Amino acid sequence: MSKNSKYILTTGRDSVTRLWDVASGRMVVAYEGAKNLQHRLQSCFVNNEDHVICGDESNNSVAVWDSRTGVFTHSIPGHTNVVRALASSPVDIGFMTGR
Repeated sequence: MSKNSKYILTTGRDSVTRLWDVASGRMVVAYEGAKNLQHRLQSCFVNNEDHVICGDESNNSVAVWDSRTGVFTHSIPGHTNVVRALASSPVDIGFMTGR
């Protein structure tokens, strides 16, 4: 959920993370490029909500998108297994990943 509680992120088994407007129920942005093949994956905003992050099963990385445009910006590699959980710091640009 966004800090202002107006938007919510969902991640589906169709490998698309979506940003929804809570008031209208309409999809605002679709974030595509990360693969969700077998596991339930989690998406979240980074602390300033400029980016959305989600695990990517295809290469055990974290996918990063521009939150406003949905443009994929880069991957963060280095994990030895699927990144299923994410938690963003509320005060810093850092985040934690988990299995």
